[in-house]
Amino acid sequence: METCVGRGKNASNLRDMMSALRGNVAKLEGSIGDVRETLEVVEGHINELDLMKVQLRDMW
Repeated sequence: METCVGRGKNASNLRDMMSALRGNVAKLEGSIGDVRETLEVVEGHINELDLMKVQLRDMW
């Protein structure tokens, strides 16, 4: 049988777990933002390379 103290401890543990999960979610969201920025840079470079390819093809 659980006591009130045991339930309070469980509630505290759940709060700690939720807090840790929120922190992890925030870190993931930040990482996703970084990945999106990197993807935009890569896509920009791909576009530049595609333009260079067309220019080189037109030269020949």
